[in-house]
Order: sequence, then C-alpha cells, then structure tokens
Amino acid sequence: MKFDMNRAWRDASEMVIANREVLLIVAGLFFFLPGLAAVLLIPSMQPPAEIKESEAIAFMTQFYTDNALWIILLAVVQTVGVLTLLGLLRGHAKPTVGDALKAGIVGILPYLGAQILFSLGVAAILGLLIGVAMATGLKLLIAVAAIATFILLVYALIKISLVPAVIAIERVTNPVTVLLRSWSLTKGNSFRLLLFYALLLIVFIVITAVIGAISGLLLALVGTGAASTIGEAIVSGLLGAIVTVYFVAILASIHRQLAGPSAEMIGRTFE
Repeated sequence: MKFDMNRAWRDASEMVIANREVLLIVAGLFFFLPGLAAVLLIPSMQPPAEIKESEAIAFMTQFYTDNALWIILLAVVQTVGVLTLLGLLRGHAKPTVGDALKAGIVGILPYLGAQILFSLGVAAILGLLIGVAMATGLKLLIAVAAIATFILLVYALIKISLVPAVIAIERVTNPVTVLLRSWSLTKGNSFRLLLFYALLLIVFIVITAVIGAISGLLLALVGTGAASTIGEAIVSGLLGAIVTVYFVAILASIHRQLAGPSAEMIGRTFE
C-alpha cells in the first residue's frame, strides 16, 4: 500500500480531536508532569565556556552518570505513556484507560528487548563497516563509509519506527517478531516515511522555537529566580506533551494505513 502523507496527518488530527479528553489526562500524567519534573530535577548540561575537547567527553559522561536514575525513570514512564496512548487510539476493543495502561506496562519489556536487539545488530554491522574502512587507512574510504553508515542508520530507524505501534496495537510481545513486523509494514514506503518524518520534525521545531521565544520574552518580564524557572518548566512540559501526543497519533495513523483493518474490525462490519 502506498503511504499517503496527507491522509496520515488528517487521520492523526481527527484522532486527537475525537479523544481529546482522555488524551489530556494521559498526556498530563505521562508527559507533562514527568517533563516538568525533569526540568526541575535534572540540571541543564552546561559545560564550562573554555572546556577542552578531551574534557568534553568526560564532562558528558559525568553528567549522564550523575543523572542516570532520573533519565532512565523518565524514559520508562514516557514509553509506557506512548504505548498506552497507542492502545487507546487504535484499540479495536475500545479499551479503558486502565486496560490500555496495563498493556502499556506489559509492553515495556518487548519494547526494551526490541531496542536492545536493534542496537546490537546496528552496532555490529555499522561497526564492521567503519572498522574495515579505518583498517585501510584511506581517508576517502573512511569518509564514504561514514556517510554510508549514517544513511544506513537513518534507513534502519525508519524501518523500525512502527515498533511501538506493533506492540501496543497488535499486542505482539516477541521482540524479534516485533522488529520483523515493523520492517514488513514499512516495506515500499521507506522514502515517503522519511520525508514525512522530516517534514514533521521541521514543523515541530519551528513551532516550539516560536512558542519558546514568545514565552521566553514574557517570562523575562517576571525576572529571574524560582518563578521564572518554574514558568519555563511548565511551558517546556506543555510543548513536549503536545508534540508527543501528535507524534503518537501520527504513528497510530501510519499503522492504520499500512496494516489495514484487523480481522476483528472486519468481522464487526458484517455483524
């Protein structure tokens, strides 16, 4: 099936509007509040002005080591939120929030397993490609290998972009099957999906930049201190929650297009 970008955006917008009440609750719990907490609890990564390149890596390593617990906890909570939203938006049995939440919690392990398998496979293949190029010592070959590695990585990320939808909507729990299913669903539409994701990224960046700039000017009137910090955290949390909800709805819409109606939905049509 040929992927239709206009249809994907239209369907995603309709999903958000039709389910705005429940989405507001789930987004608040899993995206806004955790995002707000992250801004307030995790310090911004601001290296010293004249830090050396050799010290930059050590600085970043120390930053992530010091904040690993919060970062991991935030990632887990938001992943459960994504899986829960997908189940609510595309659940054929009209699940309750509680049912979707349970499915989201159960789905965290298959999701983690799929990500680990994907990361290991990509690291092995791309590492071998770069390693062979570096072994030759030819700068041109190394540059070509680096470009090829980037292209292959982007391609692979597009191919597994429907992993959350496969887990939450189709209730597939085998990580290998999840990866293969996502790869199969995106077959023949990789370039269209890449273009669609790129356009969405640009739009989201522009919108968040504009809103961030306006809110920054307004918060500057408040001055510095706790009030300004909390205000920035609230704006950041709201933007993050809205963007995430629309992105999840887009994933659900893409899955609907490429996977088609389930056997259950077809059966209901003739009941």
